[in-house]
Amino acid sequence: MIHAVWILKNTGETLLNVTFEKLKLAQGDPVLLGGLFSALSEMARQNVGDLTTINITIGEMKLSFTFSKTVIVVVAGDTEDEAKKFGIEIEKAFNQKYAQILDKWDGNIGIFKEFLPEIHKLYQKHGSLESDIEEFFRSLE
Repeated sequence: MIHAVWILKNTGETLLNVTFEKLKLAQGDPVLLGGLFSALSEMARQNVGDLTTINITIGEMKLSFTFSKTVIVVVAGDTEDEAKKFGIEIEKAFNQKYAQILDKWDGNIGIFKEFLPEIHKLYQKHGSLESDIEEFFRSLE
């Protein structure tokens, strides 16, 4: 299950964040979390070089970072694979809509709120798949 998603400008500013499930990590200040995620991303880049995705495990929570030239998408999920797939889809859709705007962005994050329905649409797609799989395994018990 996907718990939350954060979209950051590649320079670290939080552009948008959405929480789907109650999650302690997501209850923090989105600006501070954006700074933390940006610092983790930068540390990974320095140690690995060019990245497209990285996964970090914190307890049972899996964080997947998806990188592009303009944004970093961080997804908190139950599995690395699920979080990674969701992050890649969000990154592609967000960049299709906003890549040119981000080149000359004036710092107004309000313009990104119109992307929320797209995130929820993608979440429903992933949420339904996860629910079907969970229901299937419960039926086997």
